[in-house]
Amino acid sequence: MLQEKLEVKFHVQFVATLPHATPLEIMQGVHALIEKAFAEPIVAWDCVKKEEVLLQPYTFFFPGDNPMQAKLCSSAGLNSNHFCCTCKAGGSQEYKQSDEGFASVFKPNVATALSDGVKETGIKDALAQPIIDNLVKLGAQLRKTAPGCVDISQDTPTEILHTILLGVVKYFWGQTVFVLERDKQFDLFQAHLNSIVEGGLNVPEITANYMCHYCGGLIGKHFKTLAQVMAFTDILNAWLILGRLIVLLWHTEIKDIDQYTAEVDECVNDFLNITAQCSPIILITKPKFHFLVHLAAFIRRFGPAVMFSTERYESYNAVFCAASIYSNKLAPSRNIG
Repeated sequence: MLQEKLEVKFHVQFVATLPHATPLEIMQGVHALIEKAFAEPIVAWDCVKKEEVLLQPYTFFFPGDNPMQAKLCSSAGLNSNHFCCTCKAGGSQEYKQSDEGFASVFKPNVATALSDGVKETGIKDALAQPIIDNLVKLGAQLRKTAPGCVDISQDTPTEILHTILLGVVKYFWGQTVFVLERDKQFDLFQAHLNSIVEGGLNVPEITANYMCHYCGGLIGKHFKTLAQVMAFTDILNAWLILGRLIVLLWHTEIKDIDQYTAEVDECVNDFLNITAQCSPIILITKPKFHFLVHLAAFIRRFGPAVMFSTERYESYNAVFCAASIYSNKLAPSRNIG
């Protein structure tokens, strides 16, 4: 399916919601239906080739915000010591504040449970090791050959709406507001923001008065606009790199995957370095900064990052809000269900 077709609300299908079932229980039922449809293909008509075709759906990836992906991966979440669902990054507060632990935030931890056990105990069974290696290779081959086989830690990609816009951009916006108010320059910043002409930026109308008045309650579209226009304010060098990163991640077509992922890795490293200079402690306390190091790998696995963004699913909330007729529609999640 074409990228622009994925953004159409018609292709976002509501499956189920249950107030008494956990997300894992709902996903188990959905996955069982997908497996059944794959084993018994759906007969359809191809209007282009003028012939019948068989449709075999299978699970490709599991997008979601960070807490939901943590539940799908049976992880304790962002507040745990090992917060990353993809790798084993993290540790105790003492470890993360050490030189080795702080450096681990800047790179994915590819260690396995087997290698960890050998390092911790110092014991390696030479007799059983060939058998273990064969089992690991066999498992990798089965995951590759079996259609729809799920590797949940690798099939929950870093989601750019909650990790980028509602994550690192929101953190830097809060830091910027604090600096401006401390230096008594927030009114000057608001005047500069009002003077920006948004004609060539491909963004909605810049509501500077609203964004400055409600600076603590902005949403994704506001942060996407700020990330593109903050470069003209000369406040922090980090905004320049952050704007470049967002432009890279919102690509809908990748012509050279090697060059593109190399640029993403370079931009992420530059951003983490400038963050370490501005506020080192935030790299330890906010796990979303570490999730950025996995972006290039997920892009290689699934394609452009906008494909596994949940922004298109968030827009489906309008359907639920419209259905909540006996409500002031201020808290749909509490009124429905």
